[in-house]
Amino acid sequence: MSEIIASILGAITGLIGSLIGMKIQYNKNKSEKQNDYRDDIISMIDIVVFKISKIRNNELSFDHAIINKDVTTEIYQEIVSDFNSFDRQLQELIVMMSHHASQPNKNIQELLEYYQPVENQFNNFKTSYRIYNQKYDKIEY
Repeated sequence: MSEIIASILGAITGLIGSLIGMKIQYNKNKSEKQNDYRDDIISMIDIVVFKISKIRNNELSFDHAIINKDVTTEIYQEIVSDFNSFDRQLQELIVMMSHHASQPNKNIQELLEYYQPVENQFNNFKTSYRIYNQKYDKIEY
């Protein structure tokens, strides 16, 4: 009889140990995943910052635009291409944040508050270029 009780206690102890081990492993995996997601988000933010700095580093002055329309158009196209790349990267970052960040709505809204003035400035830039392109060959301009 004592052998049966001992084997039952051993089985219960083994089951409890297995359950505790599974819970510890689950928590460890969850923690590692959260760290990986956080690192991914940080990497994506670094890429977004790089892309926005690439846009900022394009030099286009009024004097330069008056002298050479072809180079101005090239610079404009580079800026548009870089901005579109930045916009796509930002959308990927927002998706990543919405799936894996804590308080994603608050963080995304804060990010979009920073993005909105940049987008407005870019839209003004595109409008200015269209006007420039239409009026460049007119003498009075």
